[in-house]
Amino acid sequence: MIGTVGNYVKTSHKKEELIDLCKTILFESIHSFGHFVDLLDIDSNLFAHLLDIEFNIDYTDSLDGTNYISFYYFADANNNNGINISAAYLDDMLTNIENGDVNKYKVVIDEITSIVLHEAIHGNRSLMVKDGLNTYKLLKESKDRQLSRENNGKLREELDNILIDKINNNVRSKIVLLKVVDNNVVFTAYVYNSLTKQYEVYNLNRYRLNLYDYVNTYQLIDSYLNDNLKNPSSSVLKPTKIISVNNDNMAYFADDYAAEIGTKVEDLSDEELDRLKKVVSSQIGLEEVISEAISRLMVYHVDKEKLDIHGFCNKMLNDKYTNPDMKLGYQLLDKMSLDDIRWFMLSVYDEEYSNRFKKLFKEDYETFILDINKIHNSVVNKETVNQEKYEETEEMISKL
Repeated sequence: MIGTVGNYVKTSHKKEELIDLCKTILFESIHSFGHFVDLLDIDSNLFAHLLDIEFNIDYTDSLDGTNYISFYYFADANNNNGINISAAYLDDMLTNIENGDVNKYKVVIDEITSIVLHEAIHGNRSLMVKDGLNTYKLLKESKDRQLSRENNGKLREELDNILIDKINNNVRSKIVLLKVVDNNVVFTAYVYNSLTKQYEVYNLNRYRLNLYDYVNTYQLIDSYLNDNLKNPSSSVLKPTKIISVNNDNMAYFADDYAAEIGTKVEDLSDEELDRLKKVVSSQIGLEEVISEAISRLMVYHVDKEKLDIHGFCNKMLNDKYTNPDMKLGYQLLDKMSLDDIRWFMLSVYDEEYSNRFKKLFKEDYETFILDINKIHNSVVNKETVNQEKYEETEEMISKL
């Protein structure tokens, strides 16, 4: 269940020591999650799939251990889901444990446990993305539709020019690699496939293919694509094919962000498509702060026999280390009913998604998600939070 990826990061502790720490964390995470859903009177068996999530200690440079500690990924080249957590961060936490007392140990374990639970919540809610339901589908359709009108022409022209240069330089491969874009976790490779007579785009997971171990990544990807695209029976990892030629960034955590059910993307104007993408993508901030609030709520309740959500929220709101975006998250959590929290945990299993947040905030909903997303981004980017937007968001929450 616990693996490692990469070899860039050097740590003062051996991999075996970090793995042992992660075993403790996973045990605490499973116990905290199960106990919390029991308190909510939810059948914990509904979440059994989370036990199958891969857990990786990340030794690459994609996580710096300070600003970026972990991430959840879904549907990789092997169709697996997983959580990567920074080896540098785990190394620092293990040092803190060794230099601290018994209380310090619990603080560190709780902190890492909440991080794992946060990603597990994303994992649970990302089932909607994996199955292509509701808003993610709308977001993808809206981007594809707009790209077909705007960006595809520009990208096609760029790829045409690169292909002509390749041909003029006597490149005669069946699969012609035109350009590679490094998107952190994946390399996006643009190719001309003479077998299908069209341009194609592939996302290649750098960790799964050990791309971080090679100096000349471009040549490696070129060889990899030529070997695999000409040989469908190859047992080597298959790249994920992107249907539309797309040089825009997808919102990969558009888990269950709201949009009007039944919206026909093909009927929307460019202006309406822009608005749909803006509204859908802006809900990332709300999703992040509520996932974080609930993950810490789970840890708080691990040894409690009944729910005390109000007491927890007050504790976190009075903590001087609580960031502004999370203060709003705890205020919102304090206003949510038990049924609202159950909905957040279970909405992914409904046949038709119903956005409870939209119903709670009514006409304020769009303003709320735009504001809290900007506040969340300011915190992440270590920028000064707009006080006017913060107070506006607090006011909207207080009206619930």
